[in-house]
Amino acid sequence: MKDKKIKAELNTTTLRKFIPAGTAVLSFLIGWLWYSPLLFGKLWQKGAGKEGASSEGMLLPMIIHFMLLNVMAYGMRLLLYRVKVVNTLGAGAYCGLKLAVLFVATSLGTVYVYSGKPAFLTLWAIDAGYQVVILTVMGAILAVF
Repeated sequence: MKDKKIKAELNTTTLRKFIPAGTAVLSFLIGWLWYSPLLFGKLWQKGAGKEGASSEGMLLPMIIHFMLLNVMAYGMRLLLYRVKVVNTLGAGAYCGLKLAVLFVATSLGTVYVYSGKPAFLTLWAIDAGYQVVILTVMGAILAVF
């Protein structure tokens, strides 16, 4: 009986190592939808001055984006592990939301204010909104697992 319990704990521990990568995949898929014509893709392209741009040459940026999402997910996992009071879905979501609004959205705002783009507010709202959503989702999932 004890051996089965140890194996179950090992399997759970092994599985937990891959949860951040899973949240990175989920965040990537959310981004795919977020920046698609179904949601904010056309508005973002217009604001960025890339109307009618093709998706050619997007493979490398998408790979880098996915790698950075993994770094973000593992960083969130580390933070939630260190802050042991965040261990429920709601608390994790709230922690992710606070991090996104207080650090990421404000940093993006600073970048966009100095970007010189006429539609900087639109671009900031779309990009910061995406970050708020994915960090909230990451926090919720990672706090539970």
